[in-house]
Amino acid sequence: MTLVKELHDAIYFSPVLPQDLLQNLSDPAYLDVRFESHLDGLMVTLVFIDESEQVTAIYYFNRSQILQRVEMIEREHVSILYDRMEVIVELLKKSGDLSKLEEIKRLMAA
Repeated sequence: MTLVKELHDAIYFSPVLPQDLLQNLSDPAYLDVRFESHLDGLMVTLVFIDESEQVTAIYYFNRSQILQRVEMIEREHVSILYDRMEVIVELLKKSGDLSKLEEIKRLMAA
């Protein structure tokens, strides 16, 4: 995939949609799936059992239902599994042109 295509996809497409997370309800390891308003978007919290431990995954979507961030909480430790802005910054660094970052931030906030 070209760098331009990767950047386009990071800006305009979501690797997962909120409705995709509903499929987890059929998995007996999942204890809870909650959808809540968060800022101008949606927060989806998944609680499940992994290797006998309770784990919480939190998905943050903007108002266009594009995934912004995924956090996982295990044993009181928070890990960032995905951060859309970090992906975009890394792609811009690869391109050697960070000058478009502010423009992209405004585009994402619209």
